[in-house]
Amino acid sequence: MAGELVTAALCNTHIRDQLAALRAIATPISRGGVVVNSNGIAVAINVICCRMTLACTVANVRGYRVAGTGATINARKNGASNHLSSALSLTSADTWMDGGSVQNTAYAVGDKLEIMVVTATGGPTQIAVQVDLVLT
Repeated sequence: MAGELVTAALCNTHIRDQLAALRAIATPISRGGVVVNSNGIAVAINVICCRMTLACTVANVRGYRVAGTGATINARKNGASNHLSSALSLTSADTWMDGGSVQNTAYAVGDKLEIMVVTATGGPTQIAVQVDLVLT
């Protein structure tokens, strides 16, 4: 585009071509967050982490716990549709764990992603939830 007269049509064409290239690669992108409390997380909490700006599909839900004796996590779409049929138990500290099979996977532009700390025991200081997405 260097040296060209930039018009809205040219920009739209460039953006469309770039999105097509990203979709063709099918490389997952990740969204999520970390709940932190230096005194230990003791209660369940749901946190909105993003609004989808592109259509995509959930590929994985993963979790990570620092300290404490346990935690369970999940993620959901639009405040209601859980991605794991049962919460993922983070049985080992300092280890990424995979939630396995996912459900309610299709996201449209404008849908919100929420991460969920379902339970926390023994005062974990950090609980991370990562959702891997593939553009559709």
